[in-house]
Amino acid sequence: MTMRQYGLLVVLLLSVAATVWTAVAEDELAELAVPGAPEVRPPRTTAASAVKNVATNPAYSPAAQIAAAQNVVTQPDTFSLAMRTPQDEEPGELFGHQSAQQAAQALAAPPKPTVPPLPFIYAGKLEDDGDVIVFLSEGDRHHAVHAGDVLGDWKVLIIAPPRMTLRFLPLNREVSMTIGEVN
Repeated sequence: MTMRQYGLLVVLLLSVAATVWTAVAEDELAELAVPGAPEVRPPRTTAASAVKNVATNPAYSPAAQIAAAQNVVTQPDTFSLAMRTPQDEEPGELFGHQSAQQAAQALAAPPKPTVPPLPFIYAGKLEDDGDVIVFLSEGDRHHAVHAGDVLGDWKVLIIAPPRMTLRFLPLNREVSMTIGEVN
């Protein structure tokens, strides 16, 4: 046999040994497994790096892996009932009844509705024989209004420059709008 063939044979034997070692280590860990405990697996390695790691690092030995698994299993469960401390205060009634006052507070009246902002923008005014006509814009619609006109939910009450008073009909509340002095 040549040197090259001896080298390949050594690499082959080391690969087989690393594979067997990994299988044995996994079997030993599986035997130590406790139901409900987290599963501990050795890190995944290639055969070449496993041989190198075993030779250089004692933490990769099967005995070290078994010891690590035992340490994981013997640590107490953080959520275990035995580890909990009793509470100092008494718990309240979980399904208790409410007093009439508490029920009334829970069903307190919702906040009163408020008048929305005016949907109109002042566009100008015109005085015609003492009667004032005000021009308003509402989005892409334009209105020429006199006192007493109704625009949707709004009614024009008084036009007396420099102010105009409108009423929001659903809440019966008045809102004033500045329209400037008559020129």
